[in-house]
Amino acid sequence: MKASTQYNDLFGQAAADISYATTKHNDLKEVAEFFNIDTKKYEVIGIDISGNRNFYVSFIAIDIERSADSNKYLVQIKTTNQTSFDKFFERFHLILLDKFKQDIFKKEIDEIIHVAE
Repeated sequence: MKASTQYNDLFGQAAADISYATTKHNDLKEVAEFFNIDTKKYEVIGIDISGNRNFYVSFIAIDIERSADSNKYLVQIKTTNQTSFDKFFERFHLILLDKFKQDIFKKEIDEIIHVAE
């Protein structure tokens, strides 16, 4: 699974903390239940965010009934209700780098420089 856009000018990594607005235990299963996803049929394993002016959030899940131990059947579940990021994330961090600088992800930032606005 790999995120992509038309030209893939940037690539990156993301990290997030699940919001307490939809869960008590920071659990993807609880987030899925909040959006009325049948967690007996689908094991939610991720979230997919895409868009430009409007962002769309969908869930990545294993279809339990259609999967075998050696071959997981993956589905993308799109929700119909629009919601804000705070329903999903307490905190969200996205880093994008130039597609030709992939080796830089192995390195940490050496210094933070602040620019006056």
